[in-house]
Amino acid sequence: MHKGYEVAERQVLVPDACITADTADQPLYLPPGCANNLNLQFMAQNQGDLIQGHEMGPAMGAPVARAARNYLDGHSDEGRRRRAETNTTGEE
Repeated sequence: MHKGYEVAERQVLVPDACITADTADQPLYLPPGCANNLNLQFMAQNQGDLIQGHEMGPAMGAPVARAARNYLDGHSDEGRRRRAETNTTGEE
């Protein structure tokens, strides 16, 4: 079992929720969570990604830090507006 999925004998991905014992009184109902997991599975572009995903790259921290610094220093429109407001009221 990998990430909530089990590979069946014919190499077809089947969500674990769909192969659990059915406890519903009506035999036509799917087990809880099966339909949702199955629909999410069909939305995946590459079914193999459900077994093993891709390696994540480095975090994009520099652009976020630069934007925050520009905002705090008043180099952005929002930062200039914020700085102007604090200069007129004298509060920070």
